[in-house]
Amino acid sequence: MSIPAGQQILTLVNEVKILFRYSIYLVPLCIAIVLFGIFGFNGYYGQDSHEYLRLATAFKGSGFQQDALTDFHWPLVYPLAGILISFLGIPLKWSLVVVSFLAACGTLWILKKLIEQLYKTDATIWLLLAACSQVYFIRGGILAMSDMLCCFFVLLSYYHYFRYREHGHWRFMVFLTGAATAAFFTRYAAVPLLIPPLLAGFTLVFRSRRVALKIAAVLFLSAAVELILWSSDRFFAVGIDIWKQWSWENVFALQAEEESGVLLRTVPNGLYIFGNFFHIGFLAIGTLLLPFYRQVLREKVVWFGSLLYLALLVGLSTQNYRFLMVLHPLVLLLLFPAFRGLSDWLKGKRLFTIFVLGVLVFNAAFFVYSFRKTYAVFATERKVAQAILELTEDVPIYSFYVDQSFPSYGIQNEVRNLYLSRYETFESGALLVYNPKEFTEQWGNTNVGLNWKKLNEEYLLDTLQRIDGNWRIYRIH
Repeated sequence: MSIPAGQQILTLVNEVKILFRYSIYLVPLCIAIVLFGIFGFNGYYGQDSHEYLRLATAFKGSGFQQDALTDFHWPLVYPLAGILISFLGIPLKWSLVVVSFLAACGTLWILKKLIEQLYKTDATIWLLLAACSQVYFIRGGILAMSDMLCCFFVLLSYYHYFRYREHGHWRFMVFLTGAATAAFFTRYAAVPLLIPPLLAGFTLVFRSRRVALKIAAVLFLSAAVELILWSSDRFFAVGIDIWKQWSWENVFALQAEEESGVLLRTVPNGLYIFGNFFHIGFLAIGTLLLPFYRQVLREKVVWFGSLLYLALLVGLSTQNYRFLMVLHPLVLLLLFPAFRGLSDWLKGKRLFTIFVLGVLVFNAAFFVYSFRKTYAVFATERKVAQAILELTEDVPIYSFYVDQSFPSYGIQNEVRNLYLSRYETFESGALLVYNPKEFTEQWGNTNVGLNWKKLNEEYLLDTLQRIDGNWRIYRIH
């Protein structure tokens, strides 16, 4: 017996609705499948990701001995989460990436629930346009870095603050405190974002008439202080570094000089900190929302946390759009009313569908354009590592920038970093991995440049390999 055409259409419509409902998770999944399955990307690029893998491998391999953490100065929640996932049978190299991807999906899920809780309307289209198809946000979900996990815990803190404010149940304060603690031990720099929901939440607790709840709050605060003191060496080291970096000059300057060399900026920090609002890598339609800003969310806790965090970033000499990712869900929460105003205007002009499709196509194009840079770094690291492995020589390697990727690709040679030490002599027969063109301007006045100068003046450098991007592998004589 054939199914009536009307019922077939109804079934198809229902299936499309289901796909749309889960599209905010399917889009990141499809992106990951394409990048990992087709292009061979593995989620590792830059020094930080390889350092997390090194630490996780050493810590797990040592049987969780404290000595394995000696040279690691970052919080431990992210690598510990990767180790935990690895016990499911997933290789540790991939489990760290899985943590980031699950954190991205969790962030989208919590943000959707939070928007729907505050505004009583569906947020799927907004998340598709402003998160799932935006390269700077989704990139955090496919890299072996701690940013997305921290983003998830920060948003979870705000979510449970709003739940406690609405329902007043003690369990939401427990979840708020737990999520804030996890965020802190994922990235210390999240502290400015965590202060407002914690202050507001505990203020509500101490205004309560329930004595037991107040006692519990005091115990939680005492435990939090103990945890901070336990991690004081690492936390205060980061704090001192930030204190040394922070300067009013960085608000307007297009150039900064620090231990890592000369840093050139495309825009001053005073503009960079608004990346979540206007940069096409974060929010392609940001400028279109300006006429509807009168409708933005007036939640003091969210605004206070966002402004505190931006005040931290605006004075730093280091400028990195990764730092803005943890703030992005809160900005989307604030701007949702403006988007709703824009969408109502577009619907009145019968342009909404065309607008959505146009934005998705634009975001996809920019995703391809922008991610090429990330992929290029990954490809360079892999090519350099493969070239070294082909030499099959057990000699020291002098290197910089790519050297932290060597253990990830199976290189067991002793590595001597050109930045960490200024060498009086160089071992004859050793290898040198260097990029003369890229390092001259930024690193010329650091140990990197001084070591390179000494090598050129006092040693003979025999070029063994030339690799794309001006990388060279030399033999030192």
